Amino acid sequence: MNGKISIYMAGYENLKKCFDLANENHKKYCGYKVVKDNECGTSMFLYWYKPEGLYSTIQHDESWFPYDMNSKQITDFVWGWLEQVDYGDHGEEGDGSYGQGFHFEANDFGNYIKGCDECSVAVVVTPMWFYYGK
Repeated sequence: MNGKISIYMAGYENLKKCFDLANENHKKYCGYKVVKDNECGTSMFLYWYKPEGLYSTIQHDESWFPYDMNSKQITDFVWGWLEQVDYGDHGEEGDGSYGQGFHFEANDFGNYIKGCDECSVAVVVTPMWFYYGK
């Protein structure tokens, strides 16, 4: 992966493919935090390393896993969260149907995503309604 990726999709297999793609740089995930943002809804931030030294003194709401998770393990973890999170109202009625999906954002080393100023964040997953047109 070079730079950033931003994918809107639905389904477990597609989420797994997203993590497989991001896995080129981030081979492990060591923690997460859930952020509620009025503009973007609720998102899960996934960390690829635990900041130490200067950064370890900053207080955050992250939770560290008891072991580093690989692509398959983190996919299962995030999918479980997506199945339980409140998606809210899907908005206006359309001529098709709606399903629960997600927005997957991943960054390369040193790039920032979703307005987050933490370079240790590798991936941000945001639940969203996916519109299936006719």
